[in-house]
Amino acid sequence: MKKLLFTRLASIAVFTAGITAHAANELAIQANISQSDQRAYSIRVDGNTQSLPGNSVVTFDLSEGSHNVQLLAEGDEVHAFTFNSKQNQLTDIVIEVNADGATETIRSLPASDMDNSIINAGTLVRGKAEPAAARASNANIEEVTVVAKVSVSSLEETERYSSNVIDTMGEEEMERSGDTNVALAMSRIVGVTIQEGKYANVRGLDGRYISSTLNGLLMPSTDPMRRDVQLDLFPANIIGAIEIQKSYSADLLGSTTGGSVKMKTKGLPDEKTTEIALGMGYNFDVTGDDILSYRGSDGDWAGYDSGLRDIPSNVVNATDGGRSLTICDPSVDPVRCTAPLTAASYGVQFQDDYNLSQKTAHPDVAASISHGNIVEHSFGEIGYYGTVGYKYTTKDRLDAELNDPSATVGEYARSTQNTNVNAYFITGYQFDGGDEILSKTIYLHNTDDIARREVGTDNEDNGIERVVLEWVEREFIAQHFSGDHAFAVGDQDHILDWNAGYSVTDRYEPDRRTYSYLNGVLATSAFERRWSELDEDSVDLSVDYKIPFTIGDDVYAEFKIGALYSDRSREVELIRFGVQRGDNADEISFADTENLEDVLSYYNYVLDRVRLGTNTTDTDSYDADEDVNAAYASALFEFGEDLTVLAGVRQEEFTQDLTYPNEDTASNSLESDETLPSLALTYRFDSQFQLRAGYSNTVSYPGIIERSESLSYDPDTDDPIFGNPDLEVSTIDNFDLRLEYYITDLETISLALFYKDIDSPIERAVPDASGSAADGITYRNAESAELEGVELDFTKYLIDTGDTLAFISGNVSYIDSEVELDEDSIRLEGEDSIGRELQGQSPWLANLQFGFDDYQDQQKFTLLVNFFDDRIYRVTRGGNNGPEYEKGRVSVDFTYEKTFERLEDSVVLKLKLKNILDEEFEKERNGQVIESYTEGTSLSLGLSYEF
Repeated sequence: MKKLLFTRLASIAVFTAGITAHAANELAIQANISQSDQRAYSIRVDGNTQSLPGNSVVTFDLSEGSHNVQLLAEGDEVHAFTFNSKQNQLTDIVIEVNADGATETIRSLPASDMDNSIINAGTLVRGKAEPAAARASNANIEEVTVVAKVSVSSLEETERYSSNVIDTMGEEEMERSGDTNVALAMSRIVGVTIQEGKYANVRGLDGRYISSTLNGLLMPSTDPMRRDVQLDLFPANIIGAIEIQKSYSADLLGSTTGGSVKMKTKGLPDEKTTEIALGMGYNFDVTGDDILSYRGSDGDWAGYDSGLRDIPSNVVNATDGGRSLTICDPSVDPVRCTAPLTAASYGVQFQDDYNLSQKTAHPDVAASISHGNIVEHSFGEIGYYGTVGYKYTTKDRLDAELNDPSATVGEYARSTQNTNVNAYFITGYQFDGGDEILSKTIYLHNTDDIARREVGTDNEDNGIERVVLEWVEREFIAQHFSGDHAFAVGDQDHILDWNAGYSVTDRYEPDRRTYSYLNGVLATSAFERRWSELDEDSVDLSVDYKIPFTIGDDVYAEFKIGALYSDRSREVELIRFGVQRGDNADEISFADTENLEDVLSYYNYVLDRVRLGTNTTDTDSYDADEDVNAAYASALFEFGEDLTVLAGVRQEEFTQDLTYPNEDTASNSLESDETLPSLALTYRFDSQFQLRAGYSNTVSYPGIIERSESLSYDPDTDDPIFGNPDLEVSTIDNFDLRLEYYITDLETISLALFYKDIDSPIERAVPDASGSAADGITYRNAESAELEGVELDFTKYLIDTGDTLAFISGNVSYIDSEVELDEDSIRLEGEDSIGRELQGQSPWLANLQFGFDDYQDQQKFTLLVNFFDDRIYRVTRGGNNGPEYEKGRVSVDFTYEKTFERLEDSVVLKLKLKNILDEEFEKERNGQVIESYTEGTSLSLGLSYEF
């Protein structure tokens, strides 16, 4: 971190400067310089320099136009900004240290908001405005309050001055859009879509081509089937910024092809702060109406099963983990046989909760509390910040229909009650004017309570009824430590950054119950109770060291080296039980007119009318290890103000080991060792226009289950999954080009082009099987794939009077891809699959945002529009079927925010109207809609009190 002039001076409280902008085009600057500071200060306006003695006011009468103003100190330390009297704005506030190229910029604010502003220790603060004449007679600075912190990592500057193609979203933008988690927020970013409400797709590429980090460290997954990070798990109230780097650089994970999703949690506060927030939501089509439900445990309201759904441990032990139960006379085979009465005793130990019920959908509720402070000491600053939150929401699929002749034609209902509990705590020590050590602790717990019932006819015209009762807890616990240190070496500061973290994710699905009736009779072969748990531990260490230097008078350079170690260990345990008809099954009816809890009662187990069955296979449970060891080196060169070149190379070793505790022969491993070069150029035509170009080579690794030799099952759909141990690592060549035009600091327009050539892309495919297995999933390396696209991103002010601001911002993406399939895939998918697009890729994506800010009444109005085009949901067998597409939709949201201030306290009222159009979700195949539903329009109201 740079040791900026004002940061250093602030540590001994030697300098403050006040800036006042007036309607008469006057710019008054007052300096209050400590007598202990012996440096000479001066002010330069449009090249004219005037000394700036302590406790004095220097006033400049500025004509209309832009004027360059610089505050100078000995040692070539400069604080520069531009005053535009025509727009009544102070803009381009920049700090430069020893001409080493370090800059930082804050948001532009109308001059009416900058009256009597103080630039102090890198922090923009605001005090009470007063006339210039009064300031001239006042030797003391007014008491001030913090408005916004100047930071070298400010999002606008990250995008503008980065050597790579980067898009960002900050805390303020997430609050404005009303997005409650990272997945929702990312859907606003150009070229990004979210699938299934949780998985990111960047530039047409899904999770296998995306790397995700939290505070610079890799994240374990809560999905046993995918490499993706489930982004809905991360609530917005703990996130400080989201950064998506779309062009690869050597300091990123080698799998960064579509982009690198960098989530950064909130940092230390600027001052003591406490906030209490409450919220409530109402869905006009769901709240107050009946939804599907079933009997749960006492802890369901908090998102924690209280033990009702636990699996009986002695049954697990007696059946070898649900893999073996043979009911026969032990005298015939005492080792293999289990006596009928003993087997019945196992069956009666399970809870007999199967029946669906109706309950009234409650309003959504949310609550959070946060507190933080930072305290100055002689040895530095110590700060802390913590927040805890709770949220409960209800979703219901309305008018849900199935119209798939190859599967089911009918209707269904599906309700989801979601509970989110989160806690976050950061503490840190800042010293030597810029060094810091941080500790960040994160706890996230997200639970879905799902009930589903579908009724219709199958592809053989049989009457069918299916029921699913599901409870899924996802949990993420992480402890991160990080340090940022500057070491004076000669005339330059060397920068050392380090990160260390340990994280644990857990996916716990206790007692998932599924059963079906075929032509009104219970299909015992389709009955199943499932207990599954995924535990994944991750240890991550990284270090980066940056060495700045100059070459001659015009070339600034940085040499950077770094290393990464990541060890991820996963354990998945899956135990499945079913039911069978006993020897006395004819004594009872299995018809759907009977209460299922009576049919599967303890009494009927004892009388051998029904029996416990074991469905677990030897490969349902597995252990896996993934290790990444990487080192990189990069060099950055700035040739004057016009050209920046960044070149780097990364050496990355990847190993993946998959073992089955119950089936050793299915175990396998994968090793990869890749050298990945990258090059990025930025050319600045002037202060407003710049062009970026880049080339890189990246990789894509197969997922754990994708390479398994065994048969497994999708935890959500029960589709069989056939792994492919012959999968290879994909390699990708990436080309990027982006032109950026900065009308002002915050008014921008950019046009990006990108092209990717993928060798041996891994595609979800149709298995070469028959019967029910033909409806399953497998994975193959296609021959190749090409992807190209265009992105347009813009922000423009429509009204800017100082008291009001109206703006429009948006982005549009067009993406085209083509996959060259192998012969087996073409044979199974049909001739029409030749040249199809990548799965999950939408040709068109768009976002539009209209905003209006009333500074006088402290109100914000925002209208948000999001669109994604049709995308392949899954491929299917045969040319007569064709892929299943998720049809494109437009969603429209509206948010309103009003702030009430009293002394140092503030109350913020927030309102959001979501899914205003309520367009249908539709899945389509060969032009026929095979599934559809709506979710309703919702209204949420939030109230926060900060003091």
